[in-house]
Amino acid sequence: ALSFIKKINPKLKVEIREEIAAAIIHTSLEKEVSYELMLSIIAVESAFKPAAKSKTGDFSLVQINYQTWVKEFKRLNKKVLRMDKLTSDINY
Repeated sequence: ALSFIKKINPKLKVEIREEIAAAIIHTSLEKEVSYELMLSIIAVESAFKPAAKSKTGDFSLVQINYQTWVKEFKRLNKKVLRMDKLTSDINY
């Protein structure tokens, strides 16, 4: 995971690269999702830039559309995502 992240975003600090890789591996095991798939999605969506923001307002590594997910979480009676955590905590 680390070498792939470095290949896509060589300017990313080592500590951030390690934190992202660890979060991806942890989440892939916890949620039973291929870490290769997660790496591929993040590479396309944000090039591993944690502060990436699109023209449409999508943000973060996986380009979250906050308004869409707020509506969905409310519909599912789930705790609404916290914008401050989404923009500051890779593990959130």
